[in-house]
Amino acid sequence: MSSARQTMNVEALEEVVEAPGSAQLPLPPLLETLVEAPASSVAAASEAALPAVRLPPGLHGGFIDASDARNGSLRVTLMDGRPTRAALASHVHPDLVAQCLAQRTMVLLSDGDPPRVVGALQTAPSPVVESGGAVSIAADRIHLRANQELRLEAGVNTVLIEMSDDGKVRLRCERGVFDVAANLRIYSALVELP
Repeated sequence: MSSARQTMNVEALEEVVEAPGSAQLPLPPLLETLVEAPASSVAAASEAALPAVRLPPGLHGGFIDASDARNGSLRVTLMDGRPTRAALASHVHPDLVAQCLAQRTMVLLSDGDPPRVVGALQTAPSPVVESGGAVSIAADRIHLRANQELRLEAGVNTVLIEMSDDGKVRLRCERGVFDVAANLRIYSALVELP
């Protein structure tokens, strides 16, 4: 925000405060900070102004509204609607914050100064090993991401899928069988068979 615009905003607010028939009221400190501060420091000022709510002993639910990667502070809205500043407990993975923020997942906070996010409330089932030893995942799409290789192991057998930066994909295994009930079509500019 330019200094000319800051001055104009302050003057406009002063005109409202000094309007005929109204008492001379000073600007509230937070409003002065928001009007006079450059845009880059507005978020920092509002975060600094947000107090840490003193929670009674136990666990409390809330939702993460914002995260500051610079200092690790969090802005959380408690179940009763009060906003509070919070921190991430040391045993909690930082990526959990981004996931809870994106999916609006409820987090659990413990008492402290500031309160600590100690985990998230799971509201959907996780993949587990079933009684027959199988893991089932059902979805319209399943996305697995690996920067260099994807390894599938079954007993002593391994299938390795390697991906290079130039777009080449290499499938490695000791033995392989393509068992296709209908047609097998291979589309390629060049197919080499030994």
